[in-house]
Amino acid sequence: MRLEEFMNVGSNDKPKVGDKCTMHLWSDANPCQVVRVSASGKTMWIKENKTEHDKTKEGGMGHQNWLIHENEFIGDEMKITKRKNGQWRETGSNCFVALGQWRKYYDWEF
Repeated sequence: MRLEEFMNVGSNDKPKVGDKCTMHLWSDANPCQVVRVSASGKTMWIKENKTEHDKTKEGGMGHQNWLIHENEFIGDEMKITKRKNGQWRETGSNCFVALGQWRKYYDWEF
């Protein structure tokens, strides 16, 4: 899937508390969940889910086998706003959020 497609996944959906999403920064992707939504539905706050490398699968760290822990979070809430072009972006950063997907990817070479 191209980057532009990732950026627009679920962009027309109104988020709900508990919805799964993925925050993208460059080539990395981090699974998150919506923890609060504004009354207008144009602002949401998300938290990153706890993840760990799945060592039960073959391939080592170069393979992207991750266990994602639902409703277990790390870090602070992040404020995400819907832009005029329909994209969800973190306030004050280059990160974008795709609703409707939930995945972890870590670029070991970046």
